[in-house]
Amino acid sequence: MWRPDGNNLNDGVENTTTTSSFSTEQVFESRDELMEWVQNIAFSLGYVIVMRRSKAKNGSYIKKYDGWTLRVICDQHNHPPAQYMEGHAFARRLKEHEKQLVADLTNQPVAPHDILSILKERDENNVFTLKTIYNERLKLRLSRNYEKTPMQVLMEILNEKHFVTEFSVNSISNELENLFFIYPRSLNIWKALPHVLIKDATYKTNKYGMPFVQIVGTTSTNKTFSIAFAFIINEKEENYNWVLTCLKFTLDKCMHPRVIATDRELALMNACQQVFPKCHSITL
Repeated sequence: MWRPDGNNLNDGVENTTTTSSFSTEQVFESRDELMEWVQNIAFSLGYVIVMRRSKAKNGSYIKKYDGWTLRVICDQHNHPPAQYMEGHAFARRLKEHEKQLVADLTNQPVAPHDILSILKERDENNVFTLKTIYNERLKLRLSRNYEKTPMQVLMEILNEKHFVTEFSVNSISNELENLFFIYPRSLNIWKALPHVLIKDATYKTNKYGMPFVQIVGTTSTNKTFSIAFAFIINEKEENYNWVLTCLKFTLDKCMHPRVIATDRELALMNACQQVFPKCHSITL
């Protein structure tokens, strides 16, 4: 269809629609600048340019002008322009200043749908979707977490979200053995409704093979809500005792639970009796 002098970008099919807007005498400082100009022109006309072949040794750098120029081989296309550009990946690609805007708004933090609305307000012709925003936010997280361990990433997230956390490490290897965390809003709900607890542990469902403990409360309308979570090194009585002790300390002077429901795991049942001796225990 066109090429920067020496780079063949024609798709090799017969062309029927003329788009002479690609002609220009402009000298570009870099190949990327030239490519951006062509893509923007094509997009405004309802097309997306895809480079299939490029011979760098032939080049399009003009030493005489100390820059890059565009030479159009064929200014025709074999189909009419698209009415809707959402289906093209390039059309949904964020520019550098838009990526920076997403990063800044994410740090504030602003919800993805609000970020999308702001981008739409600044450029009503863009065809970004919520997936565009989610993809960019994922790239930001990956770049920020580069060379960090999964546990470091998790602890940073818990701190940023103001979770109440406790952890214990091995006295010899200094490796994490138990991690307890509870969301502040969940803690407030539990302080208002502390009467019934339901505890269960899911055995080694994560890639680290650590049992995951979930503690759930119930409301006066028979609704359940999550209270706290914990990763433990083993499903032993001492580990459950540690988790329940952390849970007990979060109550401060509030009322202790009256009923604790568990499965028939003996280690968990014994730990409940030790930490909450006055609480009635039932099995599910």
